[in-house]
Amino acid sequence: YLKIEEKILFEKLQQLKDSPDNIQLSNDIDLRLARLEYLTDKRSLLLNSVVLRQNPNNVLEWHKRIKLIGKDTKEILMTYVEAIKSVNLNNAIGRVSSLWSSLARYYENLNDIINARSVYTKALEVQFRTVDESANLICAWAEMEIKHNNIDFVFDLLSKVLKEP
Repeated sequence: YLKIEEKILFEKLQQLKDSPDNIQLSNDIDLRLARLEYLTDKRSLLLNSVVLRQNPNNVLEWHKRIKLIGKDTKEILMTYVEAIKSVNLNNAIGRVSSLWSSLARYYENLNDIINARSVYTKALEVQFRTVDESANLICAWAEMEIKHNNIDFVFDLLSKVLKEP
């Protein structure tokens, strides 16, 4: 897209040299410049979309996408949800649990401990490929609760998950 826009813009600029008083052409150039700027700004995000379309099970690419979004809370949360729904546990490249714990940390950074707990609770219902992923989630949850001085909650949590089946 960038190459096409650059080529069209170059041709329009050549036309503007021949007729500098053409207001419609000048407006068209402004529009093309804005479009080119938009594409340039969104290039990384667009490339990431292509990579995720090719393999939606790439956990690392989902994390990159979240970083590329910036500070738009609504968009970040929607991306986390899309990532969690899109990644197939059996075909995942990377640790799927990292998406869950990252989402919980995001809520924690927003001082929304209730939603962070909800994320951890839902994450522990998932059947991950390895026990290690579940253990990492439990440890992350316990660390969050300790950070917020919820020691009794940590004891309850650990006693639940450490019970023999």
